[in-house]
Amino acid sequence: MNTEMASRKKIYPRWAGVFAIVSFLLLARGVAYSRSDIWEKLDTGLCIASFDPVSEPKSCKGKITILKIDPAYYSFELLCASEHGQKSRTLRQWAQEFSLVAAINAGMYQDRDFLRNIGYMRNYRHINNGRISKKLGAFFVFNPVDATMPAVQMVDTRSVKGWRNIIARYHSVVQSYRMIANGEKKGWPQKGEIFCSAAVGMDRDGHVLFMLSQSLLSVHDLINELLSLPVHITEAMYVEGGPQAALYFKRGAREITLIGVCTNDRSRESQGPGFEIPNVIGIKKKIK
Repeated sequence: MNTEMASRKKIYPRWAGVFAIVSFLLLARGVAYSRSDIWEKLDTGLCIASFDPVSEPKSCKGKITILKIDPAYYSFELLCASEHGQKSRTLRQWAQEFSLVAAINAGMYQDRDFLRNIGYMRNYRHINNGRISKKLGAFFVFNPVDATMPAVQMVDTRSVKGWRNIIARYHSVVQSYRMIANGEKKGWPQKGEIFCSAAVGMDRDGHVLFMLSQSLLSVHDLINELLSLPVHITEAMYVEGGPQAALYFKRGAREITLIGVCTNDRSRESQGPGFEIPNVIGIKKKIK
């Protein structure tokens, strides 16, 4: 037996043990999250769930919170400070002023103009940013021009032919970085900066997902985390990172305000008002 073969015999058993542990943890996660009770029902067409990340973040291990919204019961609104008094507001202030049930960042804003989205953004006749960015591969569109179009869509410019025609048929359009398309990770280097993040996505059943990660993760790792969850995400785009990322919900006496700050205290549903945000996506319950 040569030296190389002897070395392999020593290494392989050690790695076999590591692989066994990892496989067990992933299997345990799948079993734990395969139950139907992972979602807490907040109202008809509206659910919330929180998940622990599988990977071990370098700092605190915060939760990943997802609000699942059924467009059959909720309408979507794009609210821009550039359209409403040139004034940014906290998510709570946006929600109170415009009677929103829930809200999340609509996208990252420019360094030189805090009211402008980094990509194309239009709400009916109001143009927040009229320039389509070639770097940003995802559009979240809602409020269709006519009833022949779905109430909401996420459009991937890299794979959807005629995407310009699609976004033209919606009154509300938001462009940002794509994370997931057709259930697969898109782009993002493995060694990226780590921070808390907000994202908007859709699942295979057409539900819209407002997502906030309070774990310090690179976007690459966050995408892998989201794809490992039993929420069947098919599309997702990045909307904000760091403490400006936020998620808000209010129904009756229950109010949830989560911001992009990593915390090990998972018992708190509110963390203060958070930053003022120039552009938000909010939801209202439809009147039937």
